[in-house]
Amino acid sequence: MWMHTYLTHKMQKYTKEVKKMRIVAGKYKHRLIKAPKGMQTRPTGDKVKESLFNILQNRILDATCLDLFAGSGNLGLEGLSRGAHFCYFVDCQHEAIKVIKENVRSLNVETQVKILQMDYYQALKTLNVAFDVIFLDPPYRYHVFHQIMDLLLSQQQLKEHAVIFYECDAKKEINYEAYLFQFEVKTYLYGQTKLYMFIKKEIEKSN
Repeated sequence: MWMHTYLTHKMQKYTKEVKKMRIVAGKYKHRLIKAPKGMQTRPTGDKVKESLFNILQNRILDATCLDLFAGSGNLGLEGLSRGAHFCYFVDCQHEAIKVIKENVRSLNVETQVKILQMDYYQALKTLNVAFDVIFLDPPYRYHVFHQIMDLLLSQQQLKEHAVIFYECDAKKEINYEAYLFQFEVKTYLYGQTKLYMFIKKEIEKSN
């Protein structure tokens, strides 16, 4: 009984927090966006989101973005608000896709998005697109970083100087040594959240 009451309280608290999600800056600043019901998704908080885009700065302008594990579309929609040209939203959950479509309609950005209901692997295999900015915010229990990075590189889905953000639990350490030749890597810590930033290096071409 105590555990049921505790979990109910946590769910109610979570729901209230989700209702406060908003666009932080840009064209749609202060506009509220919905999030999928329940705890299948874990929306990026305003503070982390604002810090992420402060790091990204002008790289978002006219960018082609990918919001993988999109959930509510929180990060991709923030990108569009701040000047991104186009965003691909991917999530395998029906409820998430439904909410993303609602958020897209509410902001009137239908012509700037493509929404795919499929898992991350299928999506990356399907999309014949090179991206400027990629948001990776998988469920913390997932261990998909290396597979995603290998797919992006092998399929040449990264433009020159592309930026990848990977969000995970603060206690988690990612082994990225294999990618240091292709990327400059920076790490940021925000409370219980760790943010990795991978900036694709310009590879010098031999004559």
